[in-house]
Amino acid sequence: MSDCPLTDDAIHQLNVSEFAAKARQNDIPHATIPAEVGFYIESSFAVADINIDPSKFAGIGGVAERRLVELMQKDRTDTERPRVLFELIVPNLAHTEQADHGIRLQDLLEVRPTHKRERIVLYLHGGGYIYGSPASHRGHVAKISAMTGMRAVAIDYRLSPLNMFPAQLLDALYSYLFLLDQGFQQENIILAGESSGGNLVLVLALLLRHLGIGNLRGTVLISPWPELSCTSRSAVENEDFDYLTFPNVEFPENPGRMFYAPGHRLTEDLIAELRHPLVSPLYGDFSDFPPTLIQAGTRERLYDDIAKLYEKMSAQNTHETANIVFEAYDDMIHVFQQFEEAPDTEIAYASIGKFIRSL
Repeated sequence: MSDCPLTDDAIHQLNVSEFAAKARQNDIPHATIPAEVGFYIESSFAVADINIDPSKFAGIGGVAERRLVELMQKDRTDTERPRVLFELIVPNLAHTEQADHGIRLQDLLEVRPTHKRERIVLYLHGGGYIYGSPASHRGHVAKISAMTGMRAVAIDYRLSPLNMFPAQLLDALYSYLFLLDQGFQQENIILAGESSGGNLVLVLALLLRHLGIGNLRGTVLISPWPELSCTSRSAVENEDFDYLTFPNVEFPENPGRMFYAPGHRLTEDLIAELRHPLVSPLYGDFSDFPPTLIQAGTRERLYDDIAKLYEKMSAQNTHETANIVFEAYDDMIHVFQQFEEAPDTEIAYASIGKFIRSL
């Protein structure tokens, strides 16, 4: 975040609290939803009400497994953060998939299925795990909701560096389990997210499969962040085209390091930990992965890693029912969909809506 990023030799000068405070000051502005598109309500659920056996994490391996168990146990007894906040996005009633079912508006304001087959989008926002909230992304999520006619839940997961990995993953897991508790079926839940939210969609899907509860309807990945070190060729070659800026992984203020191990030197062990599939999902096993739409711009710095992700997914899903789609938009940048003036924005949104409706 600084003009001259700190080196590991000066890592003692890194003040994580100050870094986080500056991030809050420069956070993404809140967005609005046009009345003709839909509306939102704010709500929350208690973490204590979410039941999961910590022993289910066995076999994940590495530091990731230990951290998941330790943080989940802490969350259960933490009185300072007892709830996960979220926004429920409701599309214009005339455009909802419930319109022909005689559903009342008040029924749409509660997070429970209005009928047995209702599908819902669980949206995980981007922002490098440092910025963002449901409020900053509500216009974007509302657009997807309107394009699909489906309600969406966008969660306010914990941000780094004050909350390092796996706080974000656990909040996403709690939210998925909350939807199940409310009566939604696994096969009727679509995970969607952009940038770091795309990373979170991937790692959540991998974790759900490990837990045996990952029979998802599908996933949508918008400019996902599949490899945290960001050392691919496009990260360098597209630097002059893309607005996405970040210090190299050698620097302590690199967003991947601030997310996973803020204030820690870059060692061989840390590099290995950053390659765990629940941290950098590019290294995961995507066999029998749910139907997935990936969108990326060819001028974005993450493009090469996103293309590698698609290639791996395709190679590991060759069965007849496999449905892995990659849309590369020429000369577009990172998450170009957020820019109304971008020439391919409406095309991309329409494609997202078509893909999700087809599931």
